[in-house]
Amino acid sequence: MAELGFVGLGNMGRPMVSRLLDAGHVVHVHSRSPGPVDEVVALGAASAGSSAAVARRAEIVLTALPTPGDVDQVYGELLSESRDGQLFVEHSTIRPSQAQRWAAALAERGAGYLDAPVSGGPTGAAAGTLTVMVGGDKAAFEAAEPIFSAFGSVVTWCGASGSGEKVKLVNQLLVAIHALASAEAVAFSVAMGADLASTLDVVGRSWGASTILARNGPRYIDGDFAGAAPIRILLKDIGLILDEAAELGVELPLGRLVQQRLIEARDAGLGDEDIAALIKLWQAEKA
Repeated sequence: MAELGFVGLGNMGRPMVSRLLDAGHVVHVHSRSPGPVDEVVALGAASAGSSAAVARRAEIVLTALPTPGDVDQVYGELLSESRDGQLFVEHSTIRPSQAQRWAAALAERGAGYLDAPVSGGPTGAAAGTLTVMVGGDKAAFEAAEPIFSAFGSVVTWCGASGSGEKVKLVNQLLVAIHALASAEAVAFSVAMGADLASTLDVVGRSWGASTILARNGPRYIDGDFAGAAPIRILLKDIGLILDEAAELGVELPLGRLVQQRLIEARDAGLGDEDIAALIKLWQAEKA
């Protein structure tokens, strides 16, 4: 099995590392918080102590980082330790141009780079059912594909460097729109006095269905808004999407509306709550 490294042990990184360990890989890990490191070390991972140390130890280094700024910081550390024949895989959601910039920088040192953002959340990571959308050299993708299969059930090469991020931004635009639309629809349902469970069941088998509605439905019913997919992360993603669209001269009016509501949610103190907590905007307006 491959000697792997993994930097970033947040909501996604921890279950992804767990799946890699279950698949028999050696995984050297680092994260800025010691708690998650201790958690995966207890499962069999090896603590490296720093991002640079991960790069020194591993043949293939995977990263799952929350923001573009974190990506630049960590890859600045990884770059200095990169070597010929090594492969780096970024699972974060960033702009395609940022992925292409790091691919070029690593190529100068003889190392490969894949942008491989994922969809499916922590539940999908734990179950091994993530969708992995990959951009970069196809031969590098084929070499890494067995590793991706440890945590992904849909693994797709999307094209040249940056292509995985392009597909992910399209996905996130729809996630954001569907999250806001499902919250609005549920608020409307509740205001009419419709039985929510029955409504979600019927709509879930009709043209109004969406993966996000199915995912968020039980959370609306149970009032469970623990931040598996935090609003602040979706707000970050919609910002990337709108920046990309602005450079292309593409208008995204629904994207801008979603951004406005996500900002309202963040300012109301909901940033760390799950995207299903958008329903609270309507609840607050009704109160």
